[in-house]
Amino acid sequence: MRVIILAFFFLSSISFAQTNYTLHCSKKLLEASKDSALLQLGIVEKTGKNDAPEIEKYLKSTFTAKGNPYCAAAVYWCFFSAAIELKIPIAQIPIKRTALANAMFNDAAKRGAKAKYIPSEHSLIVWKYPNSCFGHIERIVSVGKAGWVETIAFNVSAFSNEHGKEMQGVFLKKRNIYHALGKMRIRGMISFAWA
Repeated sequence: MRVIILAFFFLSSISFAQTNYTLHCSKKLLEASKDSALLQLGIVEKTGKNDAPEIEKYLKSTFTAKGNPYCAAAVYWCFFSAAIELKIPIAQIPIKRTALANAMFNDAAKRGAKAKYIPSEHSLIVWKYPNSCFGHIERIVSVGKAGWVETIAFNVSAFSNEHGKEMQGVFLKKRNIYHALGKMRIRGMISFAWA
């Protein structure tokens, strides 16, 4: 029985090969998109059903109806709003315009260069539910040791000091680039290179 449990643990931990794909992006757009993301910290849902004016603008930027999960749409919106502010063509946004984290990752796998699985500031971590197209994505803002990173996370739960209770919204999170997130397994990362 012990062997079966160990085998299951081993197989479940490698069910998704952790890969990193690098896309090109101007440093100016990358930094401005991070600033856009940081300004979103503390935004919370009104009723816990993916609802708030800010969340609607994230979803709208990817042509997604309100009320849908918004982690990937918000990551895209940060680049979108930065591009508009900098007067950079939308076509120069390096990530796919989508509200699906794994569609964003699949696009990076097609267009990006495979790189070492090492986290860096601005990298996007992608998780995936087994046998599903759904998952989650977060943006790394700082890198620690042994795979630990701090991320800007959209569409997550955390305690809100302002509201005095657990809320859904936009928060800083501590994550490990090798660890599952609930039932989701790490799919990989999308990183960025600039000239």
